[in-house]
Amino acid sequence: MKGTLHTDGISLGEPGPAGIGFSLETDEGTGYRAGAFIGETTRSVASYNAIIWGLENARAAGVRELEVTSADESLVLQLTGVERVRNEGLKPLFAQARTLLGTFGEVSLELGSPDMDGGARASAEDAASRRLTVGEYLRRPTQKQALPNLTSVPDGVQQGPGHASDAAGSGHPAPLVEDAAQSSSAAPSSAPRSTERRREPVDLYELTVREHFDAAHALRGYPGQCRDLHGHTWDVEVSVAGTELDDIGILYDFKKLKDDLRTILDAYDHAYLNEVKPFDEMNSTAENLARVIYERLDERLPEQVHLTEVCVWESPVARLRFRRVMQRDHRS
Repeated sequence: MKGTLHTDGISLGEPGPAGIGFSLETDEGTGYRAGAFIGETTRSVASYNAIIWGLENARAAGVRELEVTSADESLVLQLTGVERVRNEGLKPLFAQARTLLGTFGEVSLELGSPDMDGGARASAEDAASRRLTVGEYLRRPTQKQALPNLTSVPDGVQQGPGHASDAAGSGHPAPLVEDAAQSSSAAPSSAPRSTERRREPVDLYELTVREHFDAAHALRGYPGQCRDLHGHTWDVEVSVAGTELDDIGILYDFKKLKDDLRTILDAYDHAYLNEVKPFDEMNSTAENLARVIYERLDERLPEQVHLTEVCVWESPVARLRFRRVMQRDHRS
């Protein structure tokens, strides 16, 4: 399924009462538009929360190919690798947004405008002024990211029309800068801006579990012995990642992840895969097995945990790894 997502975040002050909004339309005719109040914070924090909430709803709607716009130029430049995230408080949000973007088969991210955003800005403003959640959505917004330390320093990159931060005299620390030259009032250099992607350190937790199942299959149309009935002991290894820990310091319980995986694999264990859906219509190759397991496991995970890869071992020396990666849109 294809979809178009517009997001925006606003702050009635810097920091101040903040709202997030998104508008999602799919090629199947379904649509969602919602806004939420997230407390007092900056526009940058609101913008990141808005795109995270929108992406979570797009995933919940079953969208696999997504066009995304955000009205925050800084966010777009950061998530596309053109600008660095200099505010330490934004880095966990940046990591979460990048992880979510990577869960779609194809995705593009561009700068949007309030007059062509499907009502995302209006929803954010309505939610902020009324201090509640409005509209229709599939996933409720999370306020875990709206922490006090995220409101103390406005981001050092351009804030967008009508939301420029005035650090001087505001009682808040000045924006972080790369070096003294960036804080100078001298005319900007005529040298072209470097678009080299820089890596930012973030706290990312990843856990991996492994299970196995025994089954028989026959590969239709295969030009060799694998076209005949034969069996395997398949080992399946899955990895999930995230930036948020729960109250006791756990990303996702190892036992719960193993249970999730075991539930999926039980349908194949000691079975003839050619008679088990969806392999009654497609070949049960390692490639197809990994993709189907990925999709079924992805549906079971909570919002803050993201599936990074599924590996299927057909033998101790033969492994197939499946991942969904973000493809950058090169349209001008």
